[in-house]
Amino acid sequence: MLRVTHVLIVEDVEVVRRALVRELRQEIGTCGLPADVSEADRADQAFDRILANPGDCWFVVTDNVLNRSVGPMQTGFDLIQRVHENVPRIRSYRILVSGSRMDTADFGLFGIDRFMPKPADVAVIMELLAAFIASE
Repeated sequence: MLRVTHVLIVEDVEVVRRALVRELRQEIGTCGLPADVSEADRADQAFDRILANPGDCWFVVTDNVLNRSVGPMQTGFDLIQRVHENVPRIRSYRILVSGSRMDTADFGLFGIDRFMPKPADVAVIMELLAAFIASE
């Protein structure tokens, strides 16, 4: 039996976050995937949610620039790296989304499974999510 996968959207711009959450919920419902979608606008909120449920499956889509984040995690990159370092046994897939060009050569070393330029492509996210769920 498949576990429910938590899709966590981390984006500080509310209108962007809500639109992506709405589209993903609609697509997940249409496909019947065993996944739920939640949201956070700061890296620390997202990290706390993941840390509170380390036995669950997490599919994290985070913007790199998170202007509302405070403390040691200022960016989506920081969030992914911290999850990678502190919760190494968690079953997760991590996507970093950015409007800036980035050198992605070493992203795997930091726990980033996929880089996606803005705007986030829902069709690609759905393909990756379906593959992640099927690989369990």
